[in-house]
Amino acid sequence: HDPDAISLASREVEVHAFELLPDNIAWLRWAFAAFSIRHTLTHAAVGNISGLVQTPSGGVGMGYEKARASMPSDGRAIHLGRAVRLDDYMQQEDIAFAHVVAIDVEGWDGLVLHGLERVLSAQRVGVLQAELNGAMWTGLTRGLPFHETIEWLWALGYGCFAETKSGCILPVSDRCWQHYSEGCGGRFGGNIVCGQGPYLRELLSLAQGCRKCSFEQTS
Repeated sequence: HDPDAISLASREVEVHAFELLPDNIAWLRWAFAAFSIRHTLTHAAVGNISGLVQTPSGGVGMGYEKARASMPSDGRAIHLGRAVRLDDYMQQEDIAFAHVVAIDVEGWDGLVLHGLERVLSAQRVGVLQAELNGAMWTGLTRGLPFHETIEWLWALGYGCFAETKSGCILPVSDRCWQHYSEGCGGRFGGNIVCGQGPYLRELLSLAQGCRKCSFEQTS
């Protein structure tokens, strides 16, 4: 009965979703149909290349998150599957602008972000959300380390914020980066959200309100 929720629900939304595992693909097909959401569902790995990669072909149960492309054989079948770079996908699908890009690929988020380099350079994404873990995207295979990625996004016009479990957001870009990294950068696990233009201004407004959050809310 919330008027704002009714207004949002009446908006036309088009979702482009990507998933690696067959069991999760089957559930997503059901969910999109059940909620009558206009969508394009792609069975593929997402990263910084487009092409073919080794992917799991067998089911491991709906909701499983740890599988990855080019994973070593552990008794389950492996086959050549599709890999997608989102820069290429948006060009092929003629997507001029994405209001929200949400990434959750268990620590490989840096590769997906760098697969959006052309799109981000042109500020054709409003809001980015990605997941952090203890590794902070370190290692050559995972793209740039986390702090370098944050600085790279800042140079493209995107300011980033850490999302806390309570809903508060804390700035982690520009001058706030050093304080954040010294405080909890090596231990933080959760999501970051980044925005540009009017989206960034809204995030900055929310972060300003979060200055009233207690220590428990921001930890």
